[in-house]
Amino acid sequence: MDYGEEHTRNIAIDLNYERHRYVYLSVKRIFDFVASFFGLVLLLPVFLIVAIAIKLEEPKGPVFYSQIRLGRQQRPFNLW
Repeated sequence: MDYGEEHTRNIAIDLNYERHRYVYLSVKRIFDFVASFFGLVLLLPVFLIVAIAIKLEEPKGPVFYSQIRLGRQQRPFNLW
């Protein structure tokens, strides 16, 4: 499909909007990182209690479930 000059149009880019969008995405990324960090810190005691309960229930078993799966080009890898 060939587009001649009658089908093309100029596209206006709002640089002010793009700058604000970059700032918004940066602030969002920082907030996501900080919120997930505090969430992990707050839930750490719960994770420890669950890990201890798993070990008490089955002393020889692992705390983390792992499984061997096939990945790219049929190479096995551990899935945690």
